[in-house]
Amino acid sequence: YFSSDKDGMSYDDQGRLLAFKESRRSSEAESLLTTKRRSNTVYNALGQEVSFDEDDATQSSLDEHPLESTSHLERRNAAYDTSGRLIRYEDSTLQNGVLAQVVRRTDTAFNSYGLLEKKTEQQSVSGQDSRSGATLRVRSSQTERLTYDNEGRQNGLHEESWSDSAGNS
Repeated sequence: YFSSDKDGMSYDDQGRLLAFKESRRSSEAESLLTTKRRSNTVYNALGQEVSFDEDDATQSSLDEHPLESTSHLERRNAAYDTSGRLIRYEDSTLQNGVLAQVVRRTDTAFNSYGLLEKKTEQQSVSGQDSRSGATLRVRSSQTERLTYDNEGRQNGLHEESWSDSAGNS
C-alpha cells in the first residue's frame, strides 16, 4: 500500500491548479518520505499547461542511513496540436542542485486514431567537461513507424538514436 497527502493547492481565477504539495509513503519503504511541490504553473489561452516547476525530495527517517535527494524539473515551451495533445516541450532537470539533463521533444505526430505515430527528442546529459565547460553527451532519437493492433495496443516501431559525446549534435 501507499499513502498520499495533497495540500497547499492554489488556483487561478479560472479554477486551474497553479501549485500543490504532495507527500507519499509506501509500505515497501516506510522510512522514505517523498514530497513533490508543483509551482509556477502557466496556462495558455486554451487552458493547457505551457510551463511549470516541480521539486521532488526524498528523505529517510532512519538515523543510521540518512538519505536525502532532491530534483528540480522545469518544463518550458510546451505546445499542443489542434486536438490538445502535447507535441513539444523542453524539460530541464537538476539533481541535488546540479544540472543533470535537458530533454527537448521537438516533433510529435499522431495517426488518424489519435495514437502516437512519430516523435523526435534530444537529451543532453550533463556533467561538465572541466576544460571546456561543454555538455559531455547529447543523445538524439527519432521514433517512427509505430504500428498498433485492432485493440490500439502498440505492436511495432522503428527507433533511431545517435550520440555526440562532445555535445555538438
